[in-house]
Formats: sequence, structure tokens, C-alpha cells
Amino acid sequence: MRASDATVVIVTYNSADVVDDCLNSLRVLRKAPAEVVVIDNASRDHSAQVVAQRHPWVRLIRQPRNLGFGGACNLGLAMARTAFTVLLNPDTQVETDWLEALGAALAIDPRIGIAGSKILELDGRTVQHLGGIVHGNGLTDHVGRGQLDTPAVAGADAVVDCDYVTGASMALRREMLRHIGGFDSGFFPAYFEETDLCWRARKGGWRVVVAQASRLRHIESAASGRMSGDFLQRYHRNRVRFVLKNYSLRELCQRFWPAERDWIRSGNAAESLPAIRLAWRRAALTLPAILWSRIRGGPRLPLQP
Repeated sequence: MRASDATVVIVTYNSADVVDDCLNSLRVLRKAPAEVVVIDNASRDHSAQVVAQRHPWVRLIRQPRNLGFGGACNLGLAMARTAFTVLLNPDTQVETDWLEALGAALAIDPRIGIAGSKILELDGRTVQHLGGIVHGNGLTDHVGRGQLDTPAVAGADAVVDCDYVTGASMALRREMLRHIGGFDSGFFPAYFEETDLCWRARKGGWRVVVAQASRLRHIESAASGRMSGDFLQRYHRNRVRFVLKNYSLRELCQRFWPAERDWIRSGNAAESLPAIRLAWRRAALTLPAILWSRIRGGPRLPLQP
């Protein structure tokens, strides 16, 4: 993938304090994308004004209502006129060769449908994400989290297969999207939509990789506050939905239930128990919709030819 073959899509939601730094970092990329599109998801702050006034080179789409992260991403994917679309969070700051490195990873193998980046904390030294792991009960972890960014972590320029990559930096091949569909907007407003997309991609025969030469810094969960009560409720609600949507009956019985039972019994789930109870109540009420999403898979997008 050449940089000119990519459209960068950024979804903003109350991101006025961070989106300016993100777009400034894109301005100094060594090789520029074909277009940068910002979709403002009905922000209650002045996110859209910051983009419009300070970055007139960006294509700004103002949404009158919040579509959720997945729904807004689908809008951006449908608008892109390039072979690849790169999703980028507004609370990130990319390095000058970030996009080139993603392109180099995708060029390795045409079966690579999704490529993510090495994501660092704001200090530029501490790893936040080197690919994702999905545990038996659907809990997720980031590879390398908290380690210092050294070649010993996993190889400075390695391209490594993983369970999923975070939507903070995610390059998507349009051919793959034609095959598996887009994001499931049922994971509203956020969390697990990118895990679900990667899961479906891998099930469909596509590779999901992290390109460690593609680097950026990220203020994690800037919009919602990591480990807040709101975060836990959304995370576990969508975790349960992800499991019910994607696990087979055998996986539910032999993989999910034992892992969930052991996690709760260990005491490590104590803080999350109220959110887990709410998640299962909601799952019971919305089970028909979840089962329909299981059959439907991902929504078919009106992608550009």
C-alpha cells in the first residue's frame, strides 16, 4: 500500500482538546494519504469548529446524531475512494513514517486484511498495544502493555499476527470489507466493534497483523475514562454481546463458561461484578437482536468501486 492509496478516517466525539495535535501530526507525515476525513459524531463541545477553523485541508463531516464508533467508521469506509482506509483515533499523535510502515506491512501478503500499529503511551517509551489477545471468556488484553519500547519486546520492525488490533490505528483493505462487511454498529456506542471485525476477518481467511514499525502515541480512552463505571458497563455489555454473537455452542460450554467462572472465583472480577450482572440482563432482553447479528455478520457497505 502506498500512502496515496489510503484514506485516513478520524471519528471525533467531544475531542476538541486532542484532535488539533492529532491533525498536526498528520500534516508532517513523510508521505501523505490521499485524503483525511474527520467525522464528528454529534460532539457536544467544539470539536468540529477546531477542525474547520484550524484544518481546512481536512474533509469534515458533521453528524447530527451519534452513530457510535462503528457506525461512524462505516460512514467513513463508504466514503473512501481508495483501496485502503486507515482508522485513527483523535487522541493520537503519529510518527512521520506511521502510514508508510502500515503500507509496507499490507504489501507483504495480499491476505493481510487488517494491520495495526505499535501504540505507545504519551511518554513515547512505554508500550500500550502490540496487538490484542482475546481470552476464553472474551476478556481482552494488549500484548506488551506497560513494557518499555525496546527491540527485545518483540522485534522493532516485526509484522506479527494477532487476535485483533485496536481501532486507535487500524488499516483496512477494501477487498476484505467487500468479503466480510463493515463494523457491527450494535456494539454501540463503543468497545468490541474492532475485535468483532478482526474476529470475522480471521474466520473469513484474512490475516490480522500488527506492524511494529508503524508507531504512534495514544491517550487511551480519552473520551470515556478508562476503568470508570461507564467504561466497565460498556465494556462488559459488549463483551457479552461479542461472545454470544461469535462463539459456537461448544465454545460457550468448553471455553467461555469455565474461563468466566474461574475469573469470578479468583476475586479479580470483584470491581466488574455489577457491570457483568447488568450485561447479562441486557443480553437476555436483546438476545433476538444478538442472534440476528450472528446470522447477518457485518453490514454490507456501499463501497466505492
